[in-house]
Amino acid sequence: MWKAFGASRQGSSHVGSGTPCQDCHGFKVIAGTGIIATVADGLGSALHADRGAQLAVDGALTYVANVLAAGAPADEASWIQLLKETVQHCRRNLFEYAGQESLPPGNFGTTLIVVIMTETHLALAHIGDGAVVSREDDGALQVLSGGVRGEYANETVPITAFDALERGVFGCFPAPQSIALMTDGLQKLAMNLETLTPFRPFYVPYWKALDSGEASTVLSAQLAEYLDSERFNQVNGTDDDKTILLVGRSRGTGSKEPA
Repeated sequence: MWKAFGASRQGSSHVGSGTPCQDCHGFKVIAGTGIIATVADGLGSALHADRGAQLAVDGALTYVANVLAAGAPADEASWIQLLKETVQHCRRNLFEYAGQESLPPGNFGTTLIVVIMTETHLALAHIGDGAVVSREDDGALQVLSGGVRGEYANETVPITAFDALERGVFGCFPAPQSIALMTDGLQKLAMNLETLTPFRPFYVPYWKALDSGEASTVLSAQLAEYLDSERFNQVNGTDDDKTILLVGRSRGTGSKEPA
């Protein structure tokens, strides 16, 4: 009953400098339970930001999948506890990896968004910037999390920060129709950052694609091509890496788009 597609692509500044894409995303369906979706954005100041983002995504998917294999949490407090344990697990992975490489953990600094969606619940953990936007069954859009930025412009909170959990966003909501997870490379285009209100026209083609009968692999390839296009980069107005991951219940659930 679940469908997801997404892409992580280099920003124009990284293309010009030959720097790899420092964004990463992934998802995993857990039979009989729901779907896990995660997005990470390696810090531009981190020497191995791309590896940090990949480690965070892989670690979150593996940890949550193993826990959910034994059954879903019974209440909101248990969902939140699972997410906090997931972030801790990803932190430990990064610190251990950094130790093996004889490098400071900050060299692998990355943000992290983890969303677990079932038929009835949506639970999220969000460390750093980026956003999670939901589409309800009636088509209404809501920013579930607009992320946490640092004290200064362009500063954010990585999962390697000593106070990452204290500054993170953790929440549990009724399950929406679908969600969009994104890194900050798309936030200016996708929402009003001052009011944290979604810009509806941005999302319409993505929801239509999610509701279509097209295969996720095809949609992901088309999305990657679009995010790489000159037309998109001109409209987006940022040279940062960009990631968007769309997740929802399969076609035929009666989703609506208001006129």
